[in-house]
Amino acid sequence: MTRTGPPINPISWDTKTIVPDDGSRIDSVACQDARPKGRIRRSMTACHTCRKLKTRCDVDPRGHSCRRCLSLRLDCELPETTERFQDNASTWSDATAVPSIEERLVSLERGMGEMIHLMRQIVKSSPSMPCSPTFQTRNHSIDGTSSSDSMSSSFYPLKPAQLIRDLQAECFGERAHFSDADILGDIVTQGIVDSKLSVKLIELFVEHFGHWVSINHSSSLQRSNTLLFNTACLLASRYMPGLPQHTVRDISLYVQHAVAKVLWKPPPMTSDMLQALTLLCLYSTSIHKEGLMDDWLLSGISINHALISFNFLNTLPGDNLSPDELLAQLRLWNTLCATQLHSALANGRTVNIQQQYINQCPRILEHAGATPEDGRIVAEIQLYRIALRLQHSQSRLQFAESEYEELERWRMEWAHLLTTNGDSTLNLNLWFCQLLLHRTAARLQPDSERLLPEICGTARLIITQFLQTRFTSAPALIDHVYFIVGYAALTLCDYTLTDPLINQVRGFLLHLAPGGDNLSYRIACIVGEVQRRYSEATAVVAAGSHSSSPVAEVKGAQMFGSSHHHRTGMELSQLMSSPEGLDSLVEGYNCLEQMMPGYAASQPAFEAPDLFHHSPTTGVTGGAMPIGLVPRALHDW
Repeated sequence: MTRTGPPINPISWDTKTIVPDDGSRIDSVACQDARPKGRIRRSMTACHTCRKLKTRCDVDPRGHSCRRCLSLRLDCELPETTERFQDNASTWSDATAVPSIEERLVSLERGMGEMIHLMRQIVKSSPSMPCSPTFQTRNHSIDGTSSSDSMSSSFYPLKPAQLIRDLQAECFGERAHFSDADILGDIVTQGIVDSKLSVKLIELFVEHFGHWVSINHSSSLQRSNTLLFNTACLLASRYMPGLPQHTVRDISLYVQHAVAKVLWKPPPMTSDMLQALTLLCLYSTSIHKEGLMDDWLLSGISINHALISFNFLNTLPGDNLSPDELLAQLRLWNTLCATQLHSALANGRTVNIQQQYINQCPRILEHAGATPEDGRIVAEIQLYRIALRLQHSQSRLQFAESEYEELERWRMEWAHLLTTNGDSTLNLNLWFCQLLLHRTAARLQPDSERLLPEICGTARLIITQFLQTRFTSAPALIDHVYFIVGYAALTLCDYTLTDPLINQVRGFLLHLAPGGDNLSYRIACIVGEVQRRYSEATAVVAAGSHSSSPVAEVKGAQMFGSSHHHRTGMELSQLMSSPEGLDSLVEGYNCLEQMMPGYAASQPAFEAPDLFHHSPTTGVTGGAMPIGLVPRALHDW
């Protein structure tokens, strides 16, 4: 029997609406041109599970599983159709990027893990953490925590000793801090100099030394900051030849006594005191004739005070410090680090700064107010770190060549600061490090003569560039520069005693000295004394033998034994063998009046020995005291 009713259209997936991932409903009628036309048997499109169960298999042909298998969590085995095959082909083409994506995810996870590990190490090793402005007021607790140490509320180490000291001061009424008046008054109040002279001294200090501690105006120096004020006057007094020696001596003793008390003050230390200590580290030898300060010890203790006092070491950039305060602290910190590294290498000692704090030095280069001088200090710090590592590597020095790879990389990195300008001392420091490494290697290598050309050549480079120093730049040169030049001259005395550069640099140092107590004068005397002793010993050796190199035999003799007693007065006429030392000096080095033009001499100045007179009637003086700076005791204003 044949059915005559209207045909029943089977319901299949092409008449159903599909809910896409974005939640909107799409009518299948609008997409029929993209669907296969005609009737498709359900068994051809159903999965293996639905065919076995003889149930409807509701699946999107672009999907990979039907709804039943998804709900039952079964593996859906769909038959391959032409459309699905084409779709799978495009899917597999896209799947080729999956491994690279997975590799990137694994790399990102590994990087995040390393960052988390480093952050944990920083938190554990850092003495302090960032502090918010709300913790700037002093707030004590039973654990002894306070905002003065720049601690974060999330990490406070226990400080029982600090707690006991604070409670002791509270219970017994003891003062925890000394004022400047408790330590020492200023030299004007003490009557050592009068106010007019102190004004001139401060002006001279600002002009030649203030840049080291970010002091650009005399108004920045107040008498209330006694240690800084006295130190500034002491530095300037070195270049006033007419100033009585007892006055300079009294200022020096006052500063030394104040430093001895300041160093034992409870931290934190004020900014002006750290500025004074930094200046004393730079000029520890030249400003004190009575009782020299050890720059290595002084810089080490000052660095410990700075670690507690400087906020930028304990906080992240952009904290409560103003840009000018941050720049001043960064500049002081870098200068202290440089003096510590200078003294460690020059004295054969260790460095008392942790690596993480030295790594803070380049931060100053990111500041908008950084100067080329700041960059030079950072370059010196990196240079001396390299030299110290090489100096303590015996294996490297035993087989050392004329060049070191680390120093060459440093030279390439800082080539823009290495100039032949006489005012720049960066080249002097590089050659000094090379000279020290070459001489150390020569002691360890059996064939020491192999490095002799490098040693003498480097010493000549140092002296040659130093002879180009302008007279107006000489006062600002730190003690370490004079040590470099003196060591280069002594090196030439060791190997080439007749080198004319020895006499030239000796005369040049004497010409720079405004007085007999100046460091350049003393180094010139030392070089002259060593040259004299070598000359005498060489003459004795040459008379007793016919050696081709008398100086080489003299080096093995006892040149500086106990038989040579200290002489309080040293006559330069005995030290200088000929006046040719001044013949090749750079023109323009006549007297100290060039530093302060417009002043006339009113006192007898320091005079060089007769040996340095270019003619019997013309003398070369070391300077003159400006009439406006003569103390009352010497001149009636």
